[in-house]
Amino acid sequence: MTEIINCKPIEVCDCGGSIKLTGKIHKHQVFEIPIPRYEVIEYRICKGCCDLCQQNHKGKLPSGVNGKGFGPRAHAMISLLTSKYRLSKRLAKNWFHDVYAMPICIGSLSNIEHTVSKSLEPAHQEVANVIREEKIVNVDETGHKESNKNGWCWITSTMKYTCFFPAQISWKKDS
Repeated sequence: MTEIINCKPIEVCDCGGSIKLTGKIHKHQVFEIPIPRYEVIEYRICKGCCDLCQQNHKGKLPSGVNGKGFGPRAHAMISLLTSKYRLSKRLAKNWFHDVYAMPICIGSLSNIEHTVSKSLEPAHQEVANVIREEKIVNVDETGHKESNKNGWCWITSTMKYTCFFPAQISWKKDS
């Protein structure tokens, strides 16, 4: 429960008598989404100089804070919007503007997608390794064009796991 508001009856009846609470309560719940707003956390990286040897020193960001301008929840939301919900980068940018009034450019969206993809490589490799050990594996492929080049996407799946393997193939003519 986020908030409880007691709605008490009037204190005096139309007849003039006092109204005493009986202890009986009827509950009415209203589900609401919070008003979205983005947070800005400023990290001030302080600089200093040794008073003996004059060597310069600089503070470091805390562990888990990257040098980019967006935090892990923004990374997760961008990944969700552009993968599961299949929004284009432009629509995801508009979504952040419409819902959060948050400034983000399409280039940042691309960079975040790349960062998240890189961070998922170990998990992808782990699933691929497990699939290689399975006795029964289903495989399918489909072709597509990307940047005017032939590309293929293979899917391998077992009863528990599914793994996608996109690849771009450039056909070279024999000399």
